[in-house]
Amino acid sequence: MKNKNYYPFDRNHYYYGKLLTVRDFEVEQRYNNKKRRILNKLLVGAGVLAGLDVLLLDDQRISIESGMAIDDFGREIVVHEPVMKRLKLIDGFEQVKDANNVYLCIEYDEEFTEPVHSIVSTPTQEAEGSQFNRITESYRLYLTDQPLAPDALMKYKLEKEKQILFQNQFLTIEQIVPRYVEQNKSLEVEINIYKKGSIDPVEISFTLETGHLKDEFGNQKIEVLFQEKENSKEWKLQRKYKLSADNVKKTVDQVKVAKDNFTIKIGQQAFAIDNDLHFKVQVIDDPIHERLRNDYYNIDFDDLISTNSNDAIYIAKLNLITSGDLYIIESLEKMPFQQYVMNSNLLQMMIQHTENDCQGTMQDSELDNGKNALIQEIMDRQIDPSKWFATGVEEVNLGLERTKNKRYFSDEIAHGLGNGTVAIVLAVEDTKQYLENSGERVMLFGDNSIFKTSHFDTELPEYRIAALAYPDKGTFRIGVHLLEQGKILTLKVRWWAYKHVGEEYKEDGIWAEKNINIIITPNTITVAPREKVHFTATIEGTNNKECRWQVKEMNGGEIDYNGVYKAPNSEGIYEVIAQSVKYPQKKASAFVVVKGYS
Repeated sequence: MKNKNYYPFDRNHYYYGKLLTVRDFEVEQRYNNKKRRILNKLLVGAGVLAGLDVLLLDDQRISIESGMAIDDFGREIVVHEPVMKRLKLIDGFEQVKDANNVYLCIEYDEEFTEPVHSIVSTPTQEAEGSQFNRITESYRLYLTDQPLAPDALMKYKLEKEKQILFQNQFLTIEQIVPRYVEQNKSLEVEINIYKKGSIDPVEISFTLETGHLKDEFGNQKIEVLFQEKENSKEWKLQRKYKLSADNVKKTVDQVKVAKDNFTIKIGQQAFAIDNDLHFKVQVIDDPIHERLRNDYYNIDFDDLISTNSNDAIYIAKLNLITSGDLYIIESLEKMPFQQYVMNSNLLQMMIQHTENDCQGTMQDSELDNGKNALIQEIMDRQIDPSKWFATGVEEVNLGLERTKNKRYFSDEIAHGLGNGTVAIVLAVEDTKQYLENSGERVMLFGDNSIFKTSHFDTELPEYRIAALAYPDKGTFRIGVHLLEQGKILTLKVRWWAYKHVGEEYKEDGIWAEKNINIIITPNTITVAPREKVHFTATIEGTNNKECRWQVKEMNGGEIDYNGVYKAPNSEGIYEVIAQSVKYPQKKASAFVVVKGYS
């Protein structure tokens, strides 16, 4: 029953001898469905209840896990088993395939099933025919390039105001401002900037103007400036600006974006906006949650139960690269608009943790985070010691002279622990023929002159030994100073290298994952078969700029260590990967569309 009207709530009146017709049974179903759905809408809301996780199987296929959602009309959407889909077979693909960003949506659907022969004609049929014995509730997947409308979410109806400041085919700037702020407290203005497509570098400049609210420096005019340093194909930038209502009495303020101070440059081309944009902010003397509760119950009931024009749930955002009939899925973002419905148990746990977090001070939180990170790092070390400990043997050649006061230096030795500060311990191994007890091996640490003229003495010459480390290169060098003439030709030095817990945390693992970024230029390019193109990789966040190149596909062309790529003979879309040598977990991809020119 796709009927979206809740009313009227009429049900059957049964009495002895009543003749039941199709209409009576339909009324019975409709009554129960309407009551359940209006309760779903008002008590639960619209969104995903459980499951419906979207996974990327390869560059053309996705999987939707089993799960359940409720649409804006209160109808249940159930995916009873996982389903795998090739993207081009989903409804709407042909209409959106040329868009960079597309959304995967799921909506309620139903279909007639179990065809049977009807021996009685219906009022619209002149003779008997076939009918369907069941109506199966199902779902429909489809693709769209239109994002979810801001007013589709309750928070943008009551709590915050969201407006698009600027939008064209490649660039979107949106601003979100809370509708309320309590006296002597602060709010955050959120600005989101989205870029997609291959365009020139972007520069953005505009001013936020307020009447009473001020930033942390007391300014009522806040400049928003952004200049793209690296020209990349697609990115999302979020900026937050805190405005305070200190010493502001109950009033109605606004955050204004003036058209005269709004400038966007894409390369050499400039853009502006046509009108000033205003965001109303009320400074209130009562708690915000009470104001939101009152606002909700003041909404007209007919407006509250009216449904949006789009009843779908947006379960994924996909970034596509297409060339004619060829396409690949470059990236996938799950639940882009966070359309979740949380049950009471989950809400209770979240509220409990929120209260616990609020009770602690910022200092306690930082200490706990540091302690947890330290414990995790220690646990990681127990699992994989190679990340923090290394050892080896280096033979220092003393030559034939072996004269007193001569200095000898080894070549640079890579300890294998990566860049950063390490502690190095050195010891000299003695050989068997010089030992007090035959068959026993000893290692001398520190100053060996201490053992001279004792029964622990060896025939090693007196020496001093030291190590010179190069933290930015991940290497060290051993130096030996002979204090007397010796007989042996080589000095066998055993070394141990240790990396400190804090340094390991900074240089590797979580820190590297969050702070190191690789940018490939160009990000996407179209070439002819056998054509060559030069890729460059910029590694940000580390002094080690070394990277290795590879082509993902076996027959996808060739690329050398300098990043020079040679396209294959066959047409297609191929992925070029740049990988950090020091941090192999950090990778970036560029895509080559090989297409013959007609």
